[in-house]
Amino acid sequence: MQWNIVPEYVSLVFLGILLVYSWESNPVPTWPNRLFHILQQTLFLEILLSIASIIAIMAYREIPVWVNHAIQTGFFLVMPTIPFLFLCYVISLAQPDEKRLRSAFWVSGIPYLAYALLILSNPFSGYVYRIDKQNGYSEGPMFPVVYGLPFLYTAAMLWTILRSRERVELRQRLVLLSFPIITLSVTIIQWRYPLLVLSGTAASAALLILYLFLQNRKIMQDDLTGLQNRKALMKVLA
Repeated sequence: MQWNIVPEYVSLVFLGILLVYSWESNPVPTWPNRLFHILQQTLFLEILLSIASIIAIMAYREIPVWVNHAIQTGFFLVMPTIPFLFLCYVISLAQPDEKRLRSAFWVSGIPYLAYALLILSNPFSGYVYRIDKQNGYSEGPMFPVVYGLPFLYTAAMLWTILRSRERVELRQRLVLLSFPIITLSVTIIQWRYPLLVLSGTAASAALLILYLFLQNRKIMQDDLTGLQNRKALMKVLA
């Protein structure tokens, strides 16, 4: 089995440029700004682990089984954090109240904690995937959970966007809808071409849209003085 991971390399380079360019963007200490930077760093790690995971699967005879398990465990643990963090970003825009926001984050993290326990126990149970020197990599009976959790977070994100009309502007809602739309489109392409890896490409495209329309420093900057404008102040006070 030979996967095409060229799109992941391209996404890694592209995301690296975005990381450098947006490092000092929107320095206002709000939850959306913090989550955006965490999203960038987590996605960079996820793409690195995705590439390492595929290389390890293809070279299963040369790589020790325990090393392969460590790489796969790392990848499967990080992969669903991207839609989870996107969901937290959407919630932070829709719910400015600090106490309720933290509660929403904790509740949203419960499915991931259960998933993480399943992944961490997999080297002993083989429920999600199996790896050995004879047969290489194979999917286990609970492998659909790997895609089920991201879809759960994507559905929750869509639901949050659609019911946040009062707190989130129409323009912002349209931008936020880019992630579930891009995810669905890439899933269809991935289903049609299963050996073409596009997960990093989808998330990188969604991050670029967020940066251009919601996280760009110019949105919060006064054109004349170069200082933070009234909109930035209102976000801090909200």
